[in-house]
Amino acid sequence: MEASGSEVGVTVRTTTRVADGRAGLAYPGIAVADGFTEVVYLCGLRQDRSNVAFQNMRTSQ
Repeated sequence: MEASGSEVGVTVRTTTRVADGRAGLAYPGIAVADGFTEVVYLCGLRQDRSNVAFQNMRTSQ
């Protein structure tokens, strides 16, 4: 049986090691239809301490 989009959930976790174990956060994934469709700028990053991940949500054409 194939699941429809309304029957599937995605949670993203970001973690890092700290002195007493691990620290992190979790947040929901978003649907392709909810992604950006125009140019987006990411401002305010620090040169010495910024971790960023991107996901290309373009569908194959």
